[in-house]
Parts: sequence; C-alpha cells; structure tokens
Amino acid sequence: MRPDDSYKAASERLLKESSLEAMILEDERLNDAVCTIDFDPRFNSINWMFDCFLLAREIAYSYCWMSAYADEVLKHHADADKEFHIQYYADNCITRVNSFRDKAALLAWAYYCPFNPNKKNEVLGFGMVLERLQYPVRFGLTIKHPEEFVAQLDRLRGPHFDLMTHYRHLKIHRIEPKILMRPPRPSDGLSYMVPLFTDEEIRGHSEQLKKMYPDDSSREVIEKGCYIRGVLFDRIRVKREYWDYAEVEEAVRKCTHTCVDVAKELSQTLRRRAPLRER
Repeated sequence: MRPDDSYKAASERLLKESSLEAMILEDERLNDAVCTIDFDPRFNSINWMFDCFLLAREIAYSYCWMSAYADEVLKHHADADKEFHIQYYADNCITRVNSFRDKAALLAWAYYCPFNPNKKNEVLGFGMVLERLQYPVRFGLTIKHPEEFVAQLDRLRGPHFDLMTHYRHLKIHRIEPKILMRPPRPSDGLSYMVPLFTDEEIRGHSEQLKKMYPDDSSREVIEKGCYIRGVLFDRIRVKREYWDYAEVEEAVRKCTHTCVDVAKELSQTLRRRAPLRER
C-alpha cells in the first residue's frame, strides 16, 4: 500500500468515526447564512468561526497523513523519509490543536466583547476567556447566556489536550520532541551537559558516582575529570525528548475528533443566536 492509499484509508476512518462530514455541511450552512455583514460587532465572532473551520480541516488533514505514514512504517520497513513525515504531520496537527483551542475561545469572547485583534494586550488566551465566561461577576462583567459557549470550550480541556499543550511547549522552548514508533528507552538520545552548583546537586552527583564506581581511587579520577575550569559538570538526558507514537496517536485522534465536533457545535450556536437567528 502506498502513502496515498493509506491516506485514503485514514480519511475514510476519520469520516466514519468523527463528525467531520457534519462539520463540513455546517460550514456550508454558515456560509449561506452570512450573505451580508451588518454593522454589528457580534459578526466579529463569525470571522473566528471561519478560522476554526479552517483549523479543524487542517487538523483532520494532518492527522490522516500522520496516520498514513505510520501505517506504512508499521506494515513495511521503516525508512527515514516516512519517519520524517510522521514527525512533520504530527507537529502540524498538534500545533493546530493548540491554536484551535485559543481561537474557539476568542470566537466566544468576540461575541460578547469587541476586542481589537491588532492589539496584543486585548487578545486573551484560552484559560482567560473561559474564566471570564464562567465567572463574569468576578471581572465586573455582565454576560448573558454564555452556557453554550462554556460547554463547548470545556470539551477542549482534559489530559489529551494537556498532552498537546505540553508537546507544544517543548516544541517552542526545549529540544525538539521526537516521535518514535516504539516506547522510548533510557538510552535514547544524546546526553546533555549541565553545570552543578547547589550542595544538593553536588551530593547527588557524588552518590551517583559511588554507585557506578565503588572503588575510591577509580572514582576520584573520574570525578576529577568532571570538572571544567573549576565547575562540576554532569551528563543528563533531556526529559520528554522522545515520545511513543502510540501515545501521540491516541491523544491526537481524540483531540481531532473533539475539535471537529466543537467547530460544528459552535457554528450551530452562532446560527441560533442574533444576529444570524433572524436569517
């Protein structure tokens, strides 16, 4: 089976297991409803809604290609090109899942608050929006009937989304996360050298050497070699540098299904409300 055939199989599975087809139909309905834009700031939320639809499609597309190349590796011999594509499409999917969360929140916030997207300080993050919708009085706000929005945003939380958020954090701020087609082993990856400064760090290093080198004379030579220009160094493994594909696939699949369904539900909520309700 070629990657194109595997992609077709993955997309058929996604259509069968998720509400992707219903979301695409809802996208068309919203397009039909928004034939003209009135001078009403609540239409700002429609702009974010179309972004959510686009993101949901990109998430589904990336998930299917990730699955397709993973199927190729599992069924045939692994090669660097296919493993690169698994990593590439997984990164795409996870990045867009995180973006979807924020934009879904901004969609709900735009319905109540006409903020300026060109001003960074006015663009709130997912958690900030959800907190304001859940507890408006705490922020001195009067918000009517946010329950439908809150219910959908609440679905974008939980352990699988937490995993996506953590992966994105590592992607931006740490050594690149790398996906393996097996559980990571302690020996995976290159070691990373860090200086030890605190008494606790130095004691821990000394105790570790005692376990590895019980002979005092040998250990003394090894420990002496751990100093560089008078500073004690140790080799470490970077935490969470390597991820098991099975763990990533499960989280991405569930997040993909949820994002697709939440996009559909948010659009239906907007169509049931003014200013679109009259149409």
